[in-house]
Amino acid sequence: MVLQAEHRHNAQSLAEAGVDVILVETQNSLREARIATHFARQTEIPVWTSFILRSATELLNGDKLEDAVHAVVDHGAAAVLINCTSPQIAAQAAVNLSMLVPQGIMIGVYPNALDHTVTPAEFADWAVRIKAVADIIGGCCGIGPEHILSLTQKLVPPV
Repeated sequence: MVLQAEHRHNAQSLAEAGVDVILVETQNSLREARIATHFARQTEIPVWTSFILRSATELLNGDKLEDAVHAVVDHGAAAVLINCTSPQIAAQAAVNLSMLVPQGIMIGVYPNALDHTVTPAEFADWAVRIKAVADIIGGCCGIGPEHILSLTQKLVPPV
């Protein structure tokens, strides 16, 4: 009951603030992701739901990624993302997502680099490999402006 009330309140507050998208971020359990996505979607604002993983097939708490993806898509998520997970796990999980999400649902991935061993060039190379399956690419904890600049230089053609 508390979880439902909290996510209802958060979604309503974001809607009242005029956001364009509600990001249900860093979800580590199917139960909370489903509830948060449900209440966010009730606002009629597009919802992107993002998961933190312990493996390419499991959420941090051990729930199956496949089950969680189906649950949030069934509740109206317009995008399913992986975040705050190592680039290696995030890349494999994005491939898994490409086989799980229906056509029309965006896939996103924005890994972390908490160990600070991922250079901007390595991050950009990683993004080039992942762009075949990901519609949304970015970075989380430990990925800095220099990483995003390198990614942009590799992925976005000059104007």
